Amino acid sequence: MKKLFYLLMMLIALSSGLWSQPKATEVINPDTLQFVLIPAVRHDVTIIISEFFDKIVFSDIITVPKRALRSGESRSYFLNKDMKMEYFRINGVDQSLNLTRNLKADQFNPRLRLQSLIEINELSQMYSFVVPDLSGSEDMVSIQLKYNLTLSDTLKYVILGNGTVEMKGCNFWYPRHINQNDDISVTIHTPLNRIVKINNMEMSGDLQSGMLVHRMRFNDKFTEPADIKFIRK
Repeated sequence: MKKLFYLLMMLIALSSGLWSQPKATEVINPDTLQFVLIPAVRHDVTIIISEFFDKIVFSDIITVPKRALRSGESRSYFLNKDMKMEYFRINGVDQSLNLTRNLKADQFNPRLRLQSLIEINELSQMYSFVVPDLSGSEDMVSIQLKYNLTLSDTLKYVILGNGTVEMKGCNFWYPRHINQNDDISVTIHTPLNRIVKINNMEMSGDLQSGMLVHRMRFNDKFTEPADIKFIRK
């Protein structure tokens, strides 16, 4: 019964949000905008691999000091182009997102190097949001994202082949910062026939209701962001 309950919760986690994806309004040539990224602090990332759905589901809870966010100002984050957003929330409340294209280096604070901008534009999409009124919030604000990756031959930025899924850190498998280190706590649920490697270091897994659960905490360096692999045995 315990195993059945666990599997049911996993199915709910995999399927919830798929029919209520946030609306992202595409902004073309945002000449008057300036972009500031979400501050680099603590990320609690959960990843669930489902071979039944041919899908990988991600969630990330970003903990940010309230003093680092100003109500009414715009903040942004990058995510791999193969990823599909399911929801974006601040302190549990759904927020609107803008999908922004045609980025320019001088629109960022601090300004991006041109080469960095070219690489980011090729690999990722930038989502922007307006910080809501946080006057009644606690000292720490919770930003919650959920997104997914459908495993198919159409993937362009995630490497898929020979039973292996490989996501390069530079390609934003989570919304990392681009010029500061991130504190990452990751929990990964996989079928028994999967090996998980972060930066080519194999993670151990605990058996839990028919799944392997892998846990790791590490400091992700913005100069060498962590790669992650899921290898079929």
